[in-house]
Amino acid sequence: MWWARDPARFHLELAGMNELQARASWLKGLAWRVSSELVPEVSLILEVHGKEYELTLVYPEFFPDAPAYVRPTDNRQRLSGHQYGVGGSLCLESRPDNWTREVTGAELVESAHRLLAAEKDPDTPATVPSAHKTTVGQDARGTWNRLVLSGSVVSMLREMPDRSSARFQGAFVVHDVAEGNVARVAFVLKLGTPGSEPLPVPDVPQALATTGPLWNVDYEGIVLKDESFKAIRSMQTMGDLWAALEAAGFARAVLDLPAQESTQTPSRLVMLASSGDALAWFLRADGETFSLSPAHVVSAGPGGRLPQTASDLTSKKVGIVGLGSVGSKVAASLARSGVRRFLLIDGDLLLPENLVRHELSWASVGMHKASALSQELALLAPEVEVVQHLHDVGGQESPARANQVFKQLGDCDLIIDATADPYVFADLAALARVRRRPICWGEVFAGGLGALVARARPDLDPNPMSVRNAIDAYLQGLPPAPHRDARGYDGQPGSMLVAYDSDVAQLAAVLTRMCIDILVGSTESTFPHPAYLIGYRKGWLEAPFDTRPIDATGDGWDDPAGPVDQDLLASAVSFVTKALQERAHAEPSA
Repeated sequence: MWWARDPARFHLELAGMNELQARASWLKGLAWRVSSELVPEVSLILEVHGKEYELTLVYPEFFPDAPAYVRPTDNRQRLSGHQYGVGGSLCLESRPDNWTREVTGAELVESAHRLLAAEKDPDTPATVPSAHKTTVGQDARGTWNRLVLSGSVVSMLREMPDRSSARFQGAFVVHDVAEGNVARVAFVLKLGTPGSEPLPVPDVPQALATTGPLWNVDYEGIVLKDESFKAIRSMQTMGDLWAALEAAGFARAVLDLPAQESTQTPSRLVMLASSGDALAWFLRADGETFSLSPAHVVSAGPGGRLPQTASDLTSKKVGIVGLGSVGSKVAASLARSGVRRFLLIDGDLLLPENLVRHELSWASVGMHKASALSQELALLAPEVEVVQHLHDVGGQESPARANQVFKQLGDCDLIIDATADPYVFADLAALARVRRRPICWGEVFAGGLGALVARARPDLDPNPMSVRNAIDAYLQGLPPAPHRDARGYDGQPGSMLVAYDSDVAQLAAVLTRMCIDILVGSTESTFPHPAYLIGYRKGWLEAPFDTRPIDATGDGWDDPAGPVDQDLLASAVSFVTKALQERAHAEPSA
């Protein structure tokens, strides 16, 4: 304990408390004691404006590097507005955010007396200003009903005129929290202007209405705006609500409350807005009797956390083949970065053994990876569009279906190979060359020694197979890398990839950044070379984070068969045209 590590400081504390008792007439009682955990405590009686308050000064285990604190001796008491809940410690002038080890317990006791003397003055009680700010998370502690307002909703509320109302619709996601507590987090999904029907809110995923950790419930709401609501901080009863509406000039009928039996869903969510604030309450019905349940409002802060080029990504379509550990992470990161259109291709199920490195969780085990990841992307960002194929590229699949998948891949702005399978890569490289689409790929080497990331862009880099050949040639000059014997990002039979999630996450991060570089379309690429080897630890490359750029030369993107024979082309066009004409005149089959 601290008093055994630093007995000199312990005696300094004893002397300080004795000196304070000798000079402070308001300190009516002082007694040292030690808790069962050997923590020194001081029982105090402070006289403030003729009334006595029993407090306890606690010297915790890590004092003086951690602050001592003062709390009511009776843990059922709330003595101050500057107190961490009933029975909690007082927020004094010296506290965790500004603590220095020179502060003594005697100084904390004097600070507690000053606080109570100001707040408990019977003639002129003072509101002691707060010396620090709380975070959004601190403010929400202990609240189970929460309403999240996105940036566009906040803007729409500000633009509403005074004494106006608007309807909104949303969903609240119910979370089962520890010890039986249930948290309901409500979102505004559709909001109308005064007198209009609610329309989708652009910056909130509409999938919140259908996908959630436990369950989702739809609700309807109404927002009423008036500057008089700025003075409201709490309402306990429906009478309080009626009084607030009447004072603002709203009739009770504006809420349009339905008569219904009590359920788990609120009958309405009522939001009272002013120019700079919004408060909300759930209304629950029991027959025709309604009760209020306050909702803690969380408003979105300023945006601007993405580069301006992120807006260029919303119109791009990305095809990802392989949704294992690498592909799932890349898809999620691209959605967070601004990509909104995806083609996801993977035929495998998510299995328990995949979770050591996968973006998804146990909630998706047993689902096809493409289906589960589609749901995840729909929750990560608004207006995400996903086309999914439960299909194994290069596997034993229907040729007609394989052709359909390749046709859609060829329409993407970028193809990503996240399979680490050389046969799949050969197919995708051929597709990329024929359709002149950029392609990115990456691999983690077994054991987590390092990774490879590469790209091929039409007419800016050699074709994909040439880049791959350049990588293989470069690897011949290094000690053998354990990457050829290990596949299995997606759980295929054979030798499994052995690596930590952090190893795969590093590759996914770099691969995502290279993909963004391609999608933004700048000729001045952030990556001057088409391929890079990245060392994670010494053992193959020379040191951790040793990065080796690989240049590539070779064939371009033109058809390897050479220029098209114009006579043969004319003959082929003639044949196809004639076949189309004959089909147009044929009798339809029965």
